[in-house]
Amino acid sequence: MGDNDYYYVLQYDSTEDHLNEVAVFATNTILDKFYRGPGLDPRPYLPVCLREKGPEWPTGDDGINVDLVRQDCGTTFCTSDRCPKYKLLNKDDIGVEKRVWYETGPVLWTTAPTCYYEQAHQLSQPEMFKFLQDNSALPPDATFSRFTPIATSIWQYKPYDGPCSRMYETFPFLPQDVEDKLPDGGAWYVQKYPDYAAQNFTTEVMCFGGHGEPKDIMAAGRRLFEHVQDRKVCWDFSAIVEYNVQSRLFDRHNEAMQPIYPDGRKLCFNWTEYDQPFKVNFELPEDWYTEPSNAGKSIPCGGPNSPKCAPVTFIRHFGHFAEMRMAKSRWVCTEQSSQTSPDPFHKGLNRLLSYINGDNDAAVSMETTLPILKLVRAAEVMTYSPFTAKVCLYLDKVHQDNPPKPTDPKVYVTGPVEETDYYVTWFEVNDNLKHISDVIGNLFENVTSEMASMSPTFNITFDADFIVEAQYYSEAIMPYLGSLVTFKKVPAEIATFRTDEEKKAGRAECGEFPCVHETVKEFDGFLEIKFNYASGKLICWNSPGCGVSNGRHFMRAINRYADGYNIEGVKVTGFTPPVYSQCTQLDASCRGPYCEWKSSFCMMLPEEYKDKDAPTPIAEGLAVVAEDSRSVYVTKVEGSGVVVNDDAEKAYMKLFAKLRAGGFPCDLEKFAQISYISSSIPSWPGFQYVGVPKLGDNSTE
Repeated sequence: MGDNDYYYVLQYDSTEDHLNEVAVFATNTILDKFYRGPGLDPRPYLPVCLREKGPEWPTGDDGINVDLVRQDCGTTFCTSDRCPKYKLLNKDDIGVEKRVWYETGPVLWTTAPTCYYEQAHQLSQPEMFKFLQDNSALPPDATFSRFTPIATSIWQYKPYDGPCSRMYETFPFLPQDVEDKLPDGGAWYVQKYPDYAAQNFTTEVMCFGGHGEPKDIMAAGRRLFEHVQDRKVCWDFSAIVEYNVQSRLFDRHNEAMQPIYPDGRKLCFNWTEYDQPFKVNFELPEDWYTEPSNAGKSIPCGGPNSPKCAPVTFIRHFGHFAEMRMAKSRWVCTEQSSQTSPDPFHKGLNRLLSYINGDNDAAVSMETTLPILKLVRAAEVMTYSPFTAKVCLYLDKVHQDNPPKPTDPKVYVTGPVEETDYYVTWFEVNDNLKHISDVIGNLFENVTSEMASMSPTFNITFDADFIVEAQYYSEAIMPYLGSLVTFKKVPAEIATFRTDEEKKAGRAECGEFPCVHETVKEFDGFLEIKFNYASGKLICWNSPGCGVSNGRHFMRAINRYADGYNIEGVKVTGFTPPVYSQCTQLDASCRGPYCEWKSSFCMMLPEEYKDKDAPTPIAEGLAVVAEDSRSVYVTKVEGSGVVVNDDAEKAYMKLFAKLRAGGFPCDLEKFAQISYISSSIPSWPGFQYVGVPKLGDNSTE
């Protein structure tokens, strides 16, 4: 079929002289969402008239239609040679079938690179289609379409603490004649299994209709699980099989499954060795990412061979971000402080443009290139401190090996930057944003938090010390698309700031600050520490929830307070780290991901306010609190930066288990985080303590 060849519904209205036709392209919401989803360019699959438009149909409510569940599965829903084969053992009073499967291969397998069920097929099926193409298992002119039938496993690999505690694996069933064309195994994320299911693989099965809405699939999975959880079924794993997925009919055949193991294991696929069994969670949490899709924007400036573009290649889509690889390259850079320029990025870019327009020792003009790299330290920007901006331009290919020397002493050419991998996330920039932290602060926190919480299967590592934007679009046109770049490890040639005047030695445990805590007692793997506040006063901020952006908002409020935003209009200097933050569960009896929490953040006021009143805050939620000391059971997490990463969460969970098992006098409904960071020593990564407040201390009041 050609680019504009589609099935249409035609209505004819003929008169004596004319024949009128009305053509309407028909599809359903699932197919439309699939082809508009992350990682796919919708243009080959939608007609021209719909490519830039959203769907017009109503979305309906969020409840499950109980009529979708079927009392009788039937036997004619799949008749091709790729259909899995089973023997029916029995059926209970509501139609749930117990089956033993004896033939289910060959299948392809991949783990969907996402935390969200809605994205699992969009991100995994194109990879499997390419795997088949690369191994000549499809006709040369084959066009991509959804696999059918296809199974999707929902694997709860740890107790539910958000969408990234689940993994999704997809298994399209293949014709028998395809098996010989495919190599055993395959890429690390797409593999062939000739006999996926072992003999006598037994499951409980509930059949349901609909056309694959995620809310219906999850509701059906939950209904089956609640019905059979007291039988010998797995608690950490569920599966969905969809048939005839390309059909536009509403009443397709789908199946929810719970596997059974003879030994009655509850955690069938768990490698994390949790003490207590946990259950698969069927919630569909709201996606935090509201920016433009990453689809079709992998290399926006002409591709890897463009002379105007840094040489990058696409590796893999992860829904909210894409993994890319930058080839060996050389850049021209400059640095500018926000204290000496209201727009340090613009001023720095002007210097670089002067360099490529002839302000160099060879007086040669060079090609204007993309992207423009804008780099800042996270510790500076996320705390609303003065920051140094580093701006870099890719040197065109002609001058990569022998670049002319800048005549401006503030401009320099980097050494060769070795090949490096990074992740990119797109976001929209408009002209009413006042601070770089407002532009990408929330995005940086959300992306790095998601990366840190994704399964180790994906081997995602990243450098959270720097925030980098790669700009491919003109700021003269608002809004424009920016791209947040998160390096696996920022190359030293890019990360080094030549204008730094840092203290290189003599740093105490708490950086250049005096430590305001003392170690009371050391235990096996954790400490009891006590904070002694010399001024007897803290400046604290309370807010609902414990989201990733609360700490950044606290630092902004503190900086405004220190700059004179208080009733007396007095500037306050000499705040001493750490930032003590605490999350408290409002209802101690609540269990699960939807319990309500509140957060508080505190810093010690300067000692000069020990015997006099501190300025009265104006900002809502900010207050001066009298407190001399507080005690906490903690474990240290070095290099965690300003984001609670996966290492910090793991350290806290281990500490939590030790405190609970040992019966320590502490409040396990509270989570404490103590952050030592420095903006005057930007290269010092800082560290965090995570822990639990000791009972009987002021911090629990």
